[in-house]
Amino acid sequence: MKNKYALRLAEYIPYFALALFIAVVLEQTNPYTTLPSSDNGSFLYIGRLILQGKLLYINVWDSKPPGIFYLNALGLWLGRDTRWGVWLLQFVFLYATAVIGYRLLRKAWQPGAAVFGMIFWIWGLNIVLGSGDSVEEYPLLFNMAVLAFFWLANQNEKVRIYDFLIGVMTVLSFHFRADNIGPGLAVVICWIIVGLAQKKYRVLINRLGSMLAGAGVVLLVVASFLWWKGILADAWNSAIIYNFFYINNRTSPWSSIVNGFRDLGLVAWIALAGYGGSILFIFRGLKNKTIDPFIFLLAVLWPVEIYLSSLSGRGYTHYFILWLPAIALLCGYAYEVFSPAVFTQKLRSFLNTEKIPMILAVVVAMFINYNGLVEYKNTVNVLLFNRSQGVELINPVSLYIRRNTKPTDTVLDWVQSGINYMSKRDSPTRYIWYPGYLPSPITATLENGFYQDITTHPPEIIVDAYLLAPDNTLSLDKNIRYAQLKAGKGLSMGKADNIDQFFEFIYEHYKIETVINGFTVYRLIKP
Repeated sequence: MKNKYALRLAEYIPYFALALFIAVVLEQTNPYTTLPSSDNGSFLYIGRLILQGKLLYINVWDSKPPGIFYLNALGLWLGRDTRWGVWLLQFVFLYATAVIGYRLLRKAWQPGAAVFGMIFWIWGLNIVLGSGDSVEEYPLLFNMAVLAFFWLANQNEKVRIYDFLIGVMTVLSFHFRADNIGPGLAVVICWIIVGLAQKKYRVLINRLGSMLAGAGVVLLVVASFLWWKGILADAWNSAIIYNFFYINNRTSPWSSIVNGFRDLGLVAWIALAGYGGSILFIFRGLKNKTIDPFIFLLAVLWPVEIYLSSLSGRGYTHYFILWLPAIALLCGYAYEVFSPAVFTQKLRSFLNTEKIPMILAVVVAMFINYNGLVEYKNTVNVLLFNRSQGVELINPVSLYIRRNTKPTDTVLDWVQSGINYMSKRDSPTRYIWYPGYLPSPITATLENGFYQDITTHPPEIIVDAYLLAPDNTLSLDKNIRYAQLKAGKGLSMGKADNIDQFFEFIYEHYKIETVINGFTVYRLIKP
């Protein structure tokens, strides 16, 4: 009986190892030791406003779809107005993604491919995750599920529920960011090409119809919710129309490839080997007039993700989170194809045992990240025994604002450095990303709205945090601003038509109160 129980327990070792892997990766987002990023800070701030009953896109404007904001609101509710609830959601989403990916790889190929693919997936995630809580991170779960449902759908063409769920998952990803739909788009391309090649027209129509039905259900539910909140039209203009102009004429797939391989390094090159293997397999199949839809999906998926990650033309590291589902499968397939030629039989047998290799990989990861484990130990001690000193890291300027302003005072965070969230002070304007708006039909409304908000209800404090993005944002200090302009910096997003009026308003109505870690604090001059 004991041996039977031990064997059953041993089956869960890989899943326990995956949980430890995710915890190790998420150390870089530990709320007790890290500060919110620019994006993360704005998501948290907007999430808090939602919990206060404020309306997204009306009381506070952003160009992202609603998913990330409502998920942050949920995280803040779970964490009792701290980032720990958001951290927990990150863990749940990433762990679920890892489990689905591991099981998919194990079903598709041999156990060693699952171990190999998920280790490189974790490695890649550790590289590109950054501060976490991004619009690319949470959809990893939905996108990995799309690939798993595709594999299941191809095991039985008559079962339509998997096709339906592919549509559901694709639209859930879309509601975090429009270009997160890579796996769903790749599936559609694969279905069409394979269906036409095999002359299975009825199967193709049924599959596309089922997927469309799943997508339609989610769209209907979300649209009904936004309509009920009275923000459906505003959501459309902000998250769809504006973003069309955001990506227009900025796409650079080659730049995306160069930046992605630079950031991911060996992980990307191993995936490339797997991609080459998939192409060779497809060509061999063409000679024999056979086609494996799952391998064909591998050949389609990565180019689609490369293209989608290039749409903004920027190449931020967190954009390459979109590549990770493809990388997991391609690295697993690289092992499946090339391991007999590269590894000895003894090593392959060892990797196929799964449990010991996974444990060893976790031990190595924990050894490499030893300092992170020490931080976790200190964090747990604070969470359990010393919560009175605070359970999340707050930057000094936010602490200064808490101590030197009233809760009803407003604070303008110039550059979006997370200060509104950390200081627990509202912004005086709905348009928190001014002046970083690209030309679009609504840009003039955004810029004029900002200026009207600031001049009508001037904030008590303005924090000039331009040092966080000196190439993108001009400083409020005229001397620094002159030097930026002379060096060709500060205008990467273009120049707002009324920004000079705004600078003049600041010059006339505000004075420097203090400088904290390079952040200049301005206070409103009282009559």
